[in-house]
Amino acid sequence: MPVNIEKRNIRQNAWQKENKDRINFLMDKGTKDRINLAAEKEGIKASEFIRRAIEERLYKFGIEKEIVIKDQAKEK
Repeated sequence: MPVNIEKRNIRQNAWQKENKDRINFLMDKGTKDRINLAAEKEGIKASEFIRRAIEERLYKFGIEKEIVIKDQAKEK
């Protein structure tokens, strides 16, 4: 692998580690296919479909991104 690609990957991984959370979970067989089908109907990727679904539920409960980020900043 060329050096410039390795450096780019290191930078991207560092940025993701600092700015993103990763969540892995298991679902019943067939759920992934259902999600992919629904995402395709909306013209988006499955990961975006899942993100939107989660954000909609969080919004419904009044848990908005800005509130959580402010609370985390207070803890530091």
